[in-house]
Amino acid sequence: MEMKALFLAAILAVAAAESPRSYGPPPPPPSQSYGTPNGFNNGNGRFALFLAAILAVAAAESPRSYGPPPPSSQSYGRPNGFNNGNGRFPPARYDFEYEVKDRPSGNDFGHQESRRGDNTDGSYSVLLPDGRFQKVTYEVNGDSGFLAEVTYEGEARYPRPQASVSNGYQAPRSSSYD
Repeated sequence: MEMKALFLAAILAVAAAESPRSYGPPPPPPSQSYGTPNGFNNGNGRFALFLAAILAVAAAESPRSYGPPPPSSQSYGRPNGFNNGNGRFPPARYDFEYEVKDRPSGNDFGHQESRRGDNTDGSYSVLLPDGRFQKVTYEVNGDSGFLAEVTYEGEARYPRPQASVSNGYQAPRSSSYD
């Protein structure tokens, strides 16, 4: 608000300093020699006053400083359901499952898992490059560790190498450098 008042006062000062125009004889023709331009000061100081007003406005505008926000009386706690104030968390509980079967690429795999508190059970499976299907079934009960059972379905198949006639590298012929 102070800035607006200061700017308004500067404009009023410029308007008040303006002298009434007198319509007399025309000014003499310009001189043929170069001197100091007098367009910046036409004798009544209007430009100087205007320049002073602009400088006053610029000087009055000081950069604002920003600090930390004022202290708030509102406090944020933990969301309900995570830690009920006694250091205990509610038991974990989730289920998930996914499966991918893409015949053109030969990808066939999946995973399923269930957890209730400290007990977890699940399985994952994958089609191996040798054609067998591997399935791993596992469970974890508390601190008992990871107990897994691995099974395979199908028989491993390995492609037989095929004999081929090579038209590739041949021994060099004898040279004339011998």
